[in-house]
Amino acid sequence: MVAPGENIQAALAGSGNRYFSRSGTSLSAPAVAGTYALMKSAAIKRGTIPQLVVGDMGPSGFDVFYGNGNLLVYDSVKESGGYSFGSFDDNRDLYKLEFMGQSGYRYTLQMQVTDTSVPLNITMLNSTEYTGDADLVVWEPGQDIFQDPKFTENEEQSRENPYGHVSIPNPKPGIYTIGVKVRTDSHISLDIVGKVRP
Repeated sequence: MVAPGENIQAALAGSGNRYFSRSGTSLSAPAVAGTYALMKSAAIKRGTIPQLVVGDMGPSGFDVFYGNGNLLVYDSVKESGGYSFGSFDDNRDLYKLEFMGQSGYRYTLQMQVTDTSVPLNITMLNSTEYTGDADLVVWEPGQDIFQDPKFTENEEQSRENPYGHVSIPNPKPGIYTIGVKVRTDSHISLDIVGKVRP
């Protein structure tokens, strides 16, 4: 299971009213612990055990990158308490795409940013460990895809962490072109998160 751990905003100790932003497991662990406390409280009131809800990310099903998936806080508390009311919109869309990329090919897709105040995050995972090789590239709206891309994330050559990630905190309005350059045959999954549509 994974939980949010990048650019987490939290209260700055001793400041009274200031915040800080940090990344790492030291920020994701409190999110999981706090979620479990809310789940347990909801389940106790109902006389049941907490029910964890995760959203599948990366390759379908269990994988070495995301385990069983991304922790869904609201859904986990709602399920644990047996609540049938309420709704939650985290103001983001998630699009997933999986494919087997052939060596020497470049695959592209286009996504339109519909809200520039929501960061655009694109994660590429290559589950063909130790043999596959691919790079993630992103072109901004209006940029010629036959020119150098605005954003490039080369996959780790060691294959220990075969992923690429591009984060655009303040995306421009318009259509982004997302590309995967496949160097050797690779099983690729893309997770695209933001306020976007195909």
